[in-house]
Amino acid sequence: MIDSVSHSTSIAGDASFTTGIAADAPHPLERLPVGSVGHELFRKPSKFDFFEAVLLLQQLAASEVDQPAAPIGKFAQPSQESLRFTVPHSQAFPTASIESIRWDAQQQRPQVCINFMGLTGPSGTLPRSYTQRLQQIEATSRHTDRHALRDWLDNFNHRMVSLFFDAWAKYRFPVAIRRQQFEPAKRKPSPTIVRVALSAIAGLSPPEPETKPHQAERNAHAAAASSQPKPSDEAKADQNESPRGEGTIDRDELLGLAGLLSQRPMNVANLQSALKQALGVPVRVKQFDSCWLNLETESQSRLGVEKCKLGYDTMLGERIWSRQQKVQIEVGPLSARDFQRFLPPSENHLGDGFRRLGEMVRVCVGPSLDFDIRPLLKIEQPLETQLTAETSLTRLGIDSWIGTPDDTAVANDAIFPGV
Repeated sequence: MIDSVSHSTSIAGDASFTTGIAADAPHPLERLPVGSVGHELFRKPSKFDFFEAVLLLQQLAASEVDQPAAPIGKFAQPSQESLRFTVPHSQAFPTASIESIRWDAQQQRPQVCINFMGLTGPSGTLPRSYTQRLQQIEATSRHTDRHALRDWLDNFNHRMVSLFFDAWAKYRFPVAIRRQQFEPAKRKPSPTIVRVALSAIAGLSPPEPETKPHQAERNAHAAAASSQPKPSDEAKADQNESPRGEGTIDRDELLGLAGLLSQRPMNVANLQSALKQALGVPVRVKQFDSCWLNLETESQSRLGVEKCKLGYDTMLGERIWSRQQKVQIEVGPLSARDFQRFLPPSENHLGDGFRRLGEMVRVCVGPSLDFDIRPLLKIEQPLETQLTAETSLTRLGIDSWIGTPDDTAVANDAIFPGV
């Protein structure tokens, strides 16, 4: 059976191969600068790690052509890929993971001969008789198709090694980023693998494809926008009141907090770190802030109906006192300008910091936990109040005080419920 296969037509040797490299391109040792990494790779391949060598070969192939060959380990024909893997037909003990790298002048691509896996060779999975038979054919046969069996087995070797390399590189982010620079399939506008992974870690929805519109299209959009009437002040106020207006948290900011957002439920230290990084001001979270919780009608005790087991589920009243459903978030001490940002939105206050803080808390702890926001104002920067001014922004209990207390460095009277 082996003899019949050995005299069959070669599959890999006669396959056509088309890349952007010229058919008469010289050997890489002749065109690569002496002393460069690529030159040393072809001169002493055994000194290189297998994975690093494959990355370098793919990068070199992409840098020399306008339309690079297909990446290995995907769905392209093996003859269209940028390199080919083979195994040595020897039973000698291997001294390196790479036996040799030979330039195939006919197919204009390198052939990487490896030692650590394959069907035959020093690490072959088939019985040794197959390797011995290949050695015998190579040594004694003078037939033009004496390499048919070797090339046929190398088709399987090439596919196995290609999938092995692709599996190794799949979840290594630095390698994935590096491959995006020279693999044609990954040059299309799409979310980077790092953004996709960080979104999953942070519990966010997958990012949309990163498309960059043409400059002419952008100019057309800009011209159309400039021709439209500008929104009125009332419309701007309505937009600022929107919970998803300009104060929303950008996805890139959340991706920077993926490590903290992945730890659910989030502890106080991580919550303080996330809020401080997102807001850019000092933040302190006080736990176990007491509050009243209203009970649903079906949860209330009704004599002779339900919830009447004394010491088990009986409750008096329509609400209960809880110390575990609420936290208080102190922001500051703040300057007078920053203090205005962390006040609730109103007709004269955008409240962008207040809205941003509320959204960030909801992202971190979810909707089940209530919270109060307590902005702290530095006493050395008081807010001047003019009761008769037409443009006065004074709000009692929020940003106005009578006198300056001597026993404190901050004004901490204002407390607002979060949304």
